[in-house]
Amino acid sequence: LSEKMMKYNSSTIVFLLMAFIANCQQYQIEIIPTNMPTSIRGLAALNDSVFWASGSNGYVGNSTDGGKSWQFKQIPGYDSAEFRDIEIINEKTILVMSSVQPACILKSTDKGITWKKVYEDNRPEAFLDAMDFVGKKGICVGDPINGKFLLLQTTNKGDSWQINEQCSAEDSVAAFAASGSTIKYLKKGHIFFGTGGNKTMLYYSENDGKSWKKTNVPLQSGAPSKGIFSIDFIDATIGAAVGGDYVSPNDYTGNFTMLVKNDSVWKSPLSTNPNGYRSCIKFINPYLLIACGTSGVDISKNLSWMNISLEGYNVIAVSPSTNTVLLAGNNGKIGKLKLN
Repeated sequence: LSEKMMKYNSSTIVFLLMAFIANCQQYQIEIIPTNMPTSIRGLAALNDSVFWASGSNGYVGNSTDGGKSWQFKQIPGYDSAEFRDIEIINEKTILVMSSVQPACILKSTDKGITWKKVYEDNRPEAFLDAMDFVGKKGICVGDPINGKFLLLQTTNKGDSWQINEQCSAEDSVAAFAASGSTIKYLKKGHIFFGTGGNKTMLYYSENDGKSWKKTNVPLQSGAPSKGIFSIDFIDATIGAAVGGDYVSPNDYTGNFTMLVKNDSVWKSPLSTNPNGYRSCIKFINPYLLIACGTSGVDISKNLSWMNISLEGYNVIAVSPSTNTVLLAGNNGKIGKLKLN
């Protein structure tokens, strides 16, 4: 190369490196250690200030100052429960879901002071993965039993639940309980949930779960550790799915896709991928996505992914105003995204 070309290439590399550093500095995560003996898998926001978290060993926690400080406690009688999801109905009403030991849903109407069991399934094969609410209506998805997904639905803010047996499951296909975000309930009766295992698929209903359709999704599949681990949607026609293979945390192949419905057909546009297996994804706004997993955190602006942290997290919550974004992981770790 000529001296001029070498200088040009060096200048270009320096410019790109500086631009990359500047972008990384734009998104920083402040770690808020709680030192609690719980792996946090459930995380939900009521507003910019009020957040609730749930995890292993029967722990739930809440913050009223946007994640700066937390109060955790074990729910009496559930010290071995795996609380993989938590949902906030209003300031006083919260529901928490235990995947196993036992598979159940608890509800509090006094800001978490007391809890009432509103659903329990004692069958050995019962395993609950995630739940979601829109207004008074809610849905919970569990792994298939006897060829049908275990779907629970409520129309009274979770006071009572009914089993929906309308969704048949493919062989060796199941959902994941990594972050309580593998199911999404939208307005006008639209429900989505993602699966993995033998086949990676998006199941969806357009009538509040009365009937179901499914479509293949181009994420990793073919093993119990592979598939969709999290979904999020802007509306009933545009969403995103993330996952991969949780036993290969640094494998970035087949771990992300956009989900776009066009003329009644779901399509997956080509895009770049996050930096490894990811267990949760959230839209901060229609142009900005965040995903996390055991090997780090990535931000996507206009579908161009950039790793912003190598710290491992399990789950993300974005406040309705999108002003506050929190992440949570093992050992009670909380992270707060700084949007500069």
